[in-house]
Amino acid sequence: ALTTFLAGSKLLDLKLSLNINLPVFKKIFKDGWPLSLTGIVAVIYSRADIFILSFFKNPQNLPDVGIYSLAYRIFEVVLIFSTFFSNALFPVFIKEIKNDNFKKILNQSLLISLIGGLFVTFGVIIFARQIVFLVAGEKFILATLPIQILSLAFTLSLFFNIYYNLVVTLNKQKFLILVGVVALGFN
Repeated sequence: ALTTFLAGSKLLDLKLSLNINLPVFKKIFKDGWPLSLTGIVAVIYSRADIFILSFFKNPQNLPDVGIYSLAYRIFEVVLIFSTFFSNALFPVFIKEIKNDNFKKILNQSLLISLIGGLFVTFGVIIFARQIVFLVAGEKFILATLPIQILSLAFTLSLFFNIYYNLVVTLNKQKFLILVGVVALGFN
């Protein structure tokens, strides 16, 4: 990354200087810390189930943690696409938040998420065995049921990503910390 940055800087003839604008830094920190804390809670939340599972089964008898980890990894890869979609909406939300057609844009976004989420959910449920076999082989075929169960959360995750961007657009990031902590506690 550093090599690419230096090459790009040289190519574009950029001169870099280290200047810190304290008022701008304080504003960025003030607006950004809730998102950072929400991200930390989300990482803990997304790994808590694997940690909890490790206490209930003996890995020597049945490798439940590895099977579930594979299923969750597939789930995370599919979620990347919902994140791309919702992140593409963020600038639209910023631009349109105060316009009359914002509710229409939000509703269309949610409808697309619902249709896409259901399509992916049913696709994963139907082809879970083939997906697991393709990704990890026959030894992990027991991950089929966990990925089918996890796929039920795809649509909810799409909705959450859109509402996440809506909350950030409204500058209510602190609310996301509460949602994350409640979800972590529920898990």
